[in-house]
Amino acid sequence: MSSIENEPVRSPLLGAIRRHWVLFLIEGIVLVVFGAIAIVLPGIAALAVTILLGWLFLANSAGIGGKLWNHAGFAGYLKNLGAPAPEFSSWVGAVVEFVIGAALVLGVGTRYAALLCALFLIAATALAHRYWEYPAAQMGNQYNHFLKNIAVFGGALILFVAGPGRFSVDRMLSKKG
Repeated sequence: MSSIENEPVRSPLLGAIRRHWVLFLIEGIVLVVFGAIAIVLPGIAALAVTILLGWLFLANSAGIGGKLWNHAGFAGYLKNLGAPAPEFSSWVGAVVEFVIGAALVLGVGTRYAALLCALFLIAATALAHRYWEYPAAQMGNQYNHFLKNIAVFGGALILFVAGPGRFSVDRMLSKKG
């Protein structure tokens, strides 16, 4: 037998693993942790977006001073804007906002609520936040509301397309068996 046959096989990879096993172990743990976060975080983010968006609509409709409790004030505001049938429109608007908010916070019918939200925002923005028609002193405030509605509209569209996420009542109800 030659001396070559008795020598152990030397692999650069095995040598690196023997020398740096602690670093490889730490790297593996980090990858597992970040992998778990990447799997769970989108669900948590979707849940947060859904609840926060819903909260905005619940607060506007049924919160302190909300449209459901201050119907006369809301109807008067719509009348000043020139909305058709302000008494009726104010009830419709308040109820629609409440339904959007409740559905999103509860996570039930999320995609339908997001679509209704987007449509509602188009109407509300076109009716109430035409900032260019306001006096200079009110233009900045109305412009902020206009931009806010555009941002919320974008959130509603993303929620409509992406769905409610893994931590939602919709998802639990959709699982058969």
